[in-house]
Amino acid sequence: MGNLLRISYIVLFILMTACGGAKKIQTDPLTFFLENYKKGVYRYKVLEVKKEKEGCTVLLRELVKGEKYELKANEPLCSLLRKGRLIEVAGERFVPPPSFRLVGNVPLSEHLYIWVIERERQPHGIIILPWGGVWGDGRYRIPRGGWGGK
Repeated sequence: MGNLLRISYIVLFILMTACGGAKKIQTDPLTFFLENYKKGVYRYKVLEVKKEKEGCTVLLRELVKGEKYELKANEPLCSLLRKGRLIEVAGERFVPPPSFRLVGNVPLSEHLYIWVIERERQPHGIIILPWGGVWGDGRYRIPRGGWGGK
C-alpha cells in the first residue's frame, strides 16, 4: 500500500508540472522577443493561434527550457503564425535548417529579425518504374518460353 501511495504522489506531481499554464505577456511581442533574445532565448514553437477582431492571441513554447508564453500580436506577425510553425530570432543572414523553408520575417531591430519557418512537406508514395514499362518491354525484358529462356 505504501508503494501505491508513493506512485500516486509521483503521478500527481508529474501532472501538476506538465499541465502548468502559460505566462501571459502584457508587453508588445517585439519587445518580448528582443528581451528574451538578450537573455539567450531565441527559438519558439507556435502551439496555438486564436484569431481575434484586432490581431491574434498566440501560445508559444520556448524550445530550450520548455516554458510556455501567451501573447497578443498584430499584423504582420499574425499573418505569418500558424500552429506548428517555428520562430527563430536571428540576424539578417539567417538560413533555415535542411528540410525547413522560410515563411517570412518581421524586423525586430537593426540587423535582427523574427524569422518564421516551417517543415517542408515531403512527397509520399512515389513509385519509380523501370524504363520499358511494367511488362518487360525494354531493358528489363522477361525471357519468353518458360524458365529455360527458349
